[in-house]
Amino acid sequence: MPESTGRRGFKRRARELARFQSAYRVRAASVLKIHGGILMHTVFEHPYRPVSLDTSITKGFALNSMAEQLIEEATGASTGRAALTLARGDDLTVVLTAMTAGTVLHEHRAPSSATVVTLKGNMVFSSSTENIRLEQGEAVVFTADVLHAVEANEDSVFLIVIGGKNP
Repeated sequence: MPESTGRRGFKRRARELARFQSAYRVRAASVLKIHGGILMHTVFEHPYRPVSLDTSITKGFALNSMAEQLIEEATGASTGRAALTLARGDDLTVVLTAMTAGTVLHEHRAPSSATVVTLKGNMVFSSSTENIRLEQGEAVVFTADVLHAVEANEDSVFLIVIGGKNP
């Protein structure tokens, strides 16, 4: 078996990655994890602790990788959706949400004004006044009083930014 395949190859690549991380002080965005006998990429582990925005901090997120993992979780969930609160503070909450095709998030209100940004897929954002089709890279902004629903036309991932002060 060639050096680059099998257990020895995996261990060698893991050692090389560790040396690279050490030399460049880089932290890996994801790790390999065995889940049900299958080697998977994992970007985050449960329970995930949201970043607290109540103290001075700067934090980056590997949104594309996290989105892929959430889609896998949503696919296995009976609800067809999965969500991860990335950051939370007194005035702002950031949530990454994945929904499988055909999944509906029924009518509800946000606790404050919010923005929904589509990262992957396409979905329909519905309010009492209009239906807005959102594709990758598109967004909608709404106030807390807006009763709304979301339906995924295909596997979709979106970022919800909830914040601001209510009157």
